[in-house]
Amino acid sequence: MIEFDEPNEDWLGHLSPTAKRVLKDLLDGGSSPEEAIELWLGGAHQSSIAGMGGAGQPKKYSTLFMNELRILICTDDPKYKDLRAQFPKINKGTAGAAISSLSVAFASTLGVATIIIAPAIVLGLMTIAKVGVTAWCAQANV
Repeated sequence: MIEFDEPNEDWLGHLSPTAKRVLKDLLDGGSSPEEAIELWLGGAHQSSIAGMGGAGQPKKYSTLFMNELRILICTDDPKYKDLRAQFPKINKGTAGAAISSLSVAFASTLGVATIIIAPAIVLGLMTIAKVGVTAWCAQANV
């Protein structure tokens, strides 16, 4: 299981200037990190993915993202075994590399660019660090 130090707004510094500004505005404006993830991934970006042939209910990127984050943080799923081994603890010193590596892994799984997924990674990690892994996983597995 990945461990976290206290959340740090310096983690936003690992993002592009535009993403950093938008997320800071969202958070300063009263949005929770979870709400900011929904707004970021559903805002100006494609907000849903249809199944093959357009059949079925489309799924929101934010829902798909949160599921991948849950798999990474709350399970021992082999899909993210190497990432868990690479980043047993995320703190000020490892945050930049973790954000980059997680962005690449999630972007390929979700089919979006890393520049789009990286801000959601930062918000997700900040949320988990704030409430704690055990509490976040209990809520995420509901």
